[in-house]
Amino acid sequence: MIETATKLRAALGASAYDWLALGSKAHIGYSTGYRSVAGDLFESHRMLVLMSGDQTFLVGGASDGAAALESGISADAYVPFGTFYFESAGGEAPESQLTGRYESFQDAVTGALARAGIAGRIGLDAGASDLAPAISSAGAEPVDANDWMYDRRAVKLPAEVERLRVAARLAEQGIDSAIEAAGAGV
Repeated sequence: MIETATKLRAALGASAYDWLALGSKAHIGYSTGYRSVAGDLFESHRMLVLMSGDQTFLVGGASDGAAALESGISADAYVPFGTFYFESAGGEAPESQLTGRYESFQDAVTGALARAGIAGRIGLDAGASDLAPAISSAGAEPVDANDWMYDRRAVKLPAEVERLRVAARLAEQGIDSAIEAAGAGV
């Protein structure tokens, strides 16, 4: 499990929430380590993480399935919707069995909620706030956790601080190169 997910689980255990429902792309990446290319390209691309102290489910399109599994999400924890085909020898690879489980994102969310046995207080980020009725229908209490998520992410782990240092150095180098290349008429 990635360090940020471990940190988030520890914070969740000490919080007023039993589960988190995360729909924002940044929070999905933070909680699972998975970053969807389609999610980066298309604003309408939907995914959802359901996380408790000991379980994580990722709801996403069948087209994201192979990449999600490659990133470390288990086939049992990935809840795909829609149609997309992957081939494998004998059709046995988990990636080739992801299509056709749920027709839509909403159907997959309903299926994931049932599979998870979700109950209690569910903290929702802004990207999952529209799912409050589905969460209520599953017998849980949806509550706003957007600020709580940002507060957890504000305190950086050592590896995150190092990545920020590297990013700052690269940005400085880019600015220095641009200044060196600048001149009259450029």
